[in-house]
Amino acid sequence: MSLVTRRLGAARGATLGAGIAAAGLTVLATVDNVPVAVIGLAMAAGGITVNWPLLLSYSMQGRESSAALISGGLSTMGYLGLVAGPAILGGTAGAFGLHASILLIAIGAAIVCAIAGFLSMARTRCISG
Repeated sequence: MSLVTRRLGAARGATLGAGIAAAGLTVLATVDNVPVAVIGLAMAAGGITVNWPLLLSYSMQGRESSAALISGGLSTMGYLGLVAGPAILGGTAGAFGLHASILLIAIGAAIVCAIAGFLSMARTRCISG
């Protein structure tokens, strides 16, 4: 179990990671200052890197009997993003520009942040009430 999972829990950690990634990508897409853009890129990379193990951890909590199915499904979705992502982003960049393409990723990270936050709140309500 990672330090983030122990301290925050998987859903809260994923919320924080996706939020940092969304903020970093938004900075990257909207500034023309190279040092500030590099900081945004570092924020995005850190936020995204934290999320994969946290999403795996959260999705398998209390579901040991179907862990292989869940792990396989998440891995499939991850590889689909790896294969389709560059084509989608390249098409978006070609049609609307690189900044719009990066903002598309930021919107995706913000959606993950919202879903993880909702799951975190729902799980807290189930445990406490």
